[in-house]
Amino acid sequence: MIDEIVHIADNSSLFGLLTRPDAGPVRGPVLVVLNAGLIPRTGPFRLHVTLARQMARAGNATFRFDLPGIGDTMLDSPITSLPAVTLALDAIERHLGSTRFVIAGLCRGADLAWKVALHDQRVIGVLQIDGLARAGPWFHLAQVRHHLRWPPTRWLTTASRLVSRHLRREPRPMEDLDIDREWPAAGAERTQLRELLDRRVHIFSLFTGGITNYFLDSRQFASTYGKLANDPAIRFAYWPECDHIFFSETDRARMIGEVLDWYSAAFGQIENTAPSASTSMGASA
Repeated sequence: MIDEIVHIADNSSLFGLLTRPDAGPVRGPVLVVLNAGLIPRTGPFRLHVTLARQMARAGNATFRFDLPGIGDTMLDSPITSLPAVTLALDAIERHLGSTRFVIAGLCRGADLAWKVALHDQRVIGVLQIDGLARAGPWFHLAQVRHHLRWPPTRWLTTASRLVSRHLRREPRPMEDLDIDREWPAAGAERTQLRELLDRRVHIFSLFTGGITNYFLDSRQFASTYGKLANDPAIRFAYWPECDHIFFSETDRARMIGEVLDWYSAAFGQIENTAPSASTSMGASA
């Protein structure tokens, strides 16, 4: 495999690492992996590095880069996240000739991947890990079931703590606050998903057990997206035993295996260049 540095924009600190096969043409769309929160482009426990190398062995190319203000990029960069990704796609297109992309992200990276897919027609796939899902009745039912398994001593301790907090007028702890994510208005996700499916965008949504503040039941996915959740272009998985950042090497290997399988099934017969010129919907400034 070959690792190449690709500069994203002139007069900026934005650059990324393109990992591709060392022989033969690149198969399928280029996978573009976004930062997981503030973790640099290597990913949690070098997950993104391992994924890129496995993808290269399968004949695919992967591009990893740091968004503005993360890792090796400057904190005072005038470029914001969404335009930065558009610039990255432009740079890969110039460097490799690819005009089809899959955007991958974990947590806030998943939120950005969703936005990029809506923004740029060159995106034909989205891999979102711990992405958007509404709590809804299934989440609250799962919460009740979980709490009912508590021993009496824990109920007494929790009740005492809540009463004490109320009397002292303390703010709620962070885990009880509203989800601090860049999600669309409630209900808009179905319209957005319909738009992506109409473009034949393939989506892999993986949820872990590390987001118990908003996802506890696999049925939440269908509750969030309605009948669209069963579209053949969507793959959904829920791994409650896996943590949010894939601490276990076994979980990391499992995730990479699932991604490779999805990539082969969804994009195995797709070339990495479109039959006509790329049509980006947004400005790349």
